[in-house]
Amino acid sequence: MNNVNVENRLYKSVDANSIETMDYVIPDGQVLEIRCLAGDAGESPDNVVSIVWDEGGGSEEILMSVHGDTLQPGLSIKKTGDGIKKLRIKLQNDKNVADLFGGFWMGILYG
Repeated sequence: MNNVNVENRLYKSVDANSIETMDYVIPDGQVLEIRCLAGDAGESPDNVVSIVWDEGGGSEEILMSVHGDTLQPGLSIKKTGDGIKKLRIKLQNDKNVADLFGGFWMGILYG
């Protein structure tokens, strides 16, 4: 199998004091290396973009978070998939009004 570049982008209006998420399931037995996380959340420190590892059953491990407009390159976060656990991008709006913002991660899927 070949290695594949993958990315997950989530941009949307997030209600006041709310969270929006989008999941990516790593295929069973394959390894995903996250190389970059970026937030496109304007100048607001009240907007947070995170990537979390969802182990299922309500437990999450925060892998990385950024505030506002931030690019965090040079990461090397590796997770092995089982076809069930999720890598989740999370947009968190801590303001009292809705806001349009987003973020993305990019990585390499080793197969």
